[in-house]
Amino acid sequence: MAMDIDVYIADWDRVQEEIAQRGRAWNADLWDSFADEDSDEREPFHLRWPLTPDSWYARCVFRGRASGGLYKDHFGLVDLWQHVRERPDAAPDLIGHVSGLIIRLLGDFDYDEDLTASSGLPAVGTQTIAMACSPGEVTELLDRGRVCITRLEELRPAVEAEMLGYSYRQKGFDEWAALLEDWVNVLKEAQRRGWGLFYSTS
Repeated sequence: MAMDIDVYIADWDRVQEEIAQRGRAWNADLWDSFADEDSDEREPFHLRWPLTPDSWYARCVFRGRASGGLYKDHFGLVDLWQHVRERPDAAPDLIGHVSGLIIRLLGDFDYDEDLTASSGLPAVGTQTIAMACSPGEVTELLDRGRVCITRLEELRPAVEAEMLGYSYRQKGFDEWAALLEDWVNVLKEAQRRGWGLFYSTS
């Protein structure tokens, strides 16, 4: 069964309070706090806010999706990048920035890797989420992300050449780049509020 991914930005102090009060159930009701919304492939990246008046979190809606979409689409960023970064035609001084961004957010095919360990959240609060970044980490990742976005076109030849020989989740450079750009949009929205981010899969 395919897993969905739900990406949130949130006030980190409030997340800590919710964990202290509710333990591992702190995020159990988040999805139900939003009104229903249809997906539209023409819709750009945006935030959805809960119906509750105390909005300490928001759900990130990636372009063309009702929410985050399928997790395997996002992990496709890792899959493709694992091969692109080994190519001699990939921009060598950009590899570290893209690798640091993608691998911190989505992992590196290490299924035992804990993507919540450096978030500052108590262990009981990370049992029901797959990844978490503190506000400080968000700022660091956004610095990398801004470098990546301004220079993505330099990777087009290597990405397109790699896609010729294998079937990846993304069907072209533009689709791959758009998903990466939306992750940078997530970081921008979190950073401008001084918030962290996390996601869960289901």
